[in-house]
Amino acid sequence: MLRRSFRKKIILCLFAFVFSLLFSDWLYFRERIYPGVFLNHIHLGSKSWQEAENILQEYTLELLLPDGRLVPVRLDRLGVNLDIAAILGRAYRCGRNRSLPFSYFERLQLLLRKEQLQPVYLLDEDKMQACLSELCSRLAEPPRDAVITIEQGKAVIIPEKAGYSLQETAVREIILQHLGAGSKTPVVALPTSPIEPELTVKILEEKQIRSLRGIFTTSFNASQLERSHNIRLAASILNNCFIENGEDFSVNAIVGDTTPEKGYKKAPVIMGAELVPGYGGGLCQVSTTLYNAALLAGLEIVERHPHGMIIPYVAPGRDATIAYPDKDLKIRNTTGGTVLITAETTANDLTFAVFGLPGAYEITVETEILQVIMPPTRIRTDPSLPPGEERLVEGEPGYVVETRRKFLENGITVKTEILSVDSYSPYPTVISQGKH
Repeated sequence: MLRRSFRKKIILCLFAFVFSLLFSDWLYFRERIYPGVFLNHIHLGSKSWQEAENILQEYTLELLLPDGRLVPVRLDRLGVNLDIAAILGRAYRCGRNRSLPFSYFERLQLLLRKEQLQPVYLLDEDKMQACLSELCSRLAEPPRDAVITIEQGKAVIIPEKAGYSLQETAVREIILQHLGAGSKTPVVALPTSPIEPELTVKILEEKQIRSLRGIFTTSFNASQLERSHNIRLAASILNNCFIENGEDFSVNAIVGDTTPEKGYKKAPVIMGAELVPGYGGGLCQVSTTLYNAALLAGLEIVERHPHGMIIPYVAPGRDATIAYPDKDLKIRNTTGGTVLITAETTANDLTFAVFGLPGAYEITVETEILQVIMPPTRIRTDPSLPPGEERLVEGEPGYVVETRRKFLENGITVKTEILSVDSYSPYPTVISQGKH
């Protein structure tokens, strides 16, 4: 009797435990999704309706780029609007399609096999196109040319790097395919098209460009925004230009007319003895800096024109003005090999360098003032000044300057070349007087 009573108590305890367990399970999951239910990589199991809804509203994909970068983007930003009610309705029914106790076998299958829900969504084509257009433009990686630079006085080549572009149609297809494929990861590897750089180490090696032949730097005022913009734009166009042996190089042929359609802005330009606004103001500093780099590189100057008046960024006799199409800077390569012209702008400096075969000589450029032309004095009436009051603006003298280039070997001059004799008009002294 005692044994039978004891067994009965054990059975009742087990029954109570199982009942308590089942009741607790029912109580916990009555408003929750059963474990094992997924929407792609998102596990919805054990989530309440509100919790799952919050998760789906934040559904984010991670776009993988070839360089390993991950760029998060939300589905709703892509124009993919999940039908959350429909998805969660299906998720909630998983494991509840059969009555007790058979539903527990259904739930066991969920844990063993997982239930992958198909996403239900509406697609806003205009929003997706706008988003993809912005993403493809922003995430594209332009190629980087090989760069030859100077380190400790020696030419050093930095290898090129390929870039890539993204096509909206291909990105759209891969994203929608990822959504419908039951992916277990939020990462989408984006399809890209490679873009090869134009200048490579191989090209530099084939052309035997390995030495610095000449380099020259001028400074500009970065606060003069329009002029600085024009300098940077023209320098970028002249960067990485080759001149083959015996070939003539024309700045006007490369840069062309400095029109607003090409992105040039109005800035002060020297016209005769005056500064006037004109598109492409600042281009003369570009041609002047290149001119001096070419001189130091031993290149032949075919055409060069001085300014009518002295300029602040280089000594008299070392300037080179251009005015499309009448005045040009033309350079001839007589080095026996190909040369490469590079241009670099920093915050306030513009630098041109010429690379090629090693030069046979050390080259210097000298200027000698042959004559100083004193500034004339001009008196003008200024109605803004009180009667009897004067305002003085000091002028600047003009010069006649001879420029020479010397070729040295072991410190000894073996050749001297007279490059030019230039005349620069003075800036007049102006006395402004109040009207009597």
